[in-house]
Amino acid sequence: MHVGGLGIINKLLIDEKGTTIVVVFGLPPAGAHADDPVRACLTALAVSDLLRNQNLPSSMGIATGRLFCGVYGQKDKRAEYAILGSTVNLSARLMCFTTNTILVDEMTYERSKDVLMFEKWMPIKLKGLDKDVLVFRPLQKIKERTEFTSAKYNRDNNVHIGNEEEKMHITKALQDFIEGKSLRKRIIVVKGNAGNYLFLLKTEFFIA
Repeated sequence: MHVGGLGIINKLLIDEKGTTIVVVFGLPPAGAHADDPVRACLTALAVSDLLRNQNLPSSMGIATGRLFCGVYGQKDKRAEYAILGSTVNLSARLMCFTTNTILVDEMTYERSKDVLMFEKWMPIKLKGLDKDVLVFRPLQKIKERTEFTSAKYNRDNNVHIGNEEEKMHITKALQDFIEGKSLRKRIIVVKGNAGNYLFLLKTEFFIA
């Protein structure tokens, strides 16, 4: 089941402690994105606001890292699509550390700090970990993006929309090179925010 930002619900547990939902970003069919940590933070903030408006307490932990993702168990008896690894454990520890708060680990912060505002906490001691952990709390305020954000992707027609000025400059540079108008060696750098589908922009020129 998908949630906002292309996260996928992996587990829904209900016990005497309450309801626990495990949401993972970067799994198929949604696929991995360079800004998955940002998507996770924005989703957590949106869910937290929704629960708060219903006067329901919540706590969330977000961690970024590599995990084992695949079928766990025996197919002819009992098997499930499992998410295993220290990153899962870390996110669970962050969730349990406090209430009515979202906490993220250092890697999530590093990969999201250019887009989101964070409040830095003092290092905390978490159960099962030898060293204190740096933690951060994402805030509701989003930083202004300074790069091009006009690019969009029409999934139905596989079309890259936007960045018309950038495409024009690249096209002219390539045409000048092909026609011999420019004999200088040139490097074209295409830079933009994660999630702007720049890989499609690159694909257009390779196909052309």
